[in-house]
Amino acid sequence: MPFYLRAAPWVLGFFFGASLFSFLNVVAWRLPRGRSFVAGRSACPACGHTLGFFDLVPVLSWLFLRGRCRYCGARVSPRYLLMELLGGALALLCAALLGATPGAALVYLALSALTLALLLRRERRLLKEKGGK
Repeated sequence: MPFYLRAAPWVLGFFFGASLFSFLNVVAWRLPRGRSFVAGRSACPACGHTLGFFDLVPVLSWLFLRGRCRYCGARVSPRYLLMELLGGALALLCAALLGATPGAALVYLALSALTLALLLRRERRLLKEKGGK
């Protein structure tokens, strides 16, 4: 079997994990600020420009744009890249250790929920320190 066929499930698994953690990052940022994480498109916090499809590709868009907004050049927090890398790495780790099983999926979902809880706690603490909600 050619290498690219053997690697494809791992690459897809990584991007699935990175995409999920990218979404969890959005949830953790929006919820403490009273914003919906379901409605509304992602936008640059600095200029407010709605982000396009290619601006939202996990890991790759952050690297390609060098951590800056495509539209205004404002810096994008490295937290986005780190969370996406963590999500992809955890997905690969669960699959490598437990195989492509329901158990691996459950472990991954539990790790995702724990990560979201930690992110929410951090965001709420930061907002409280800044005098927000």
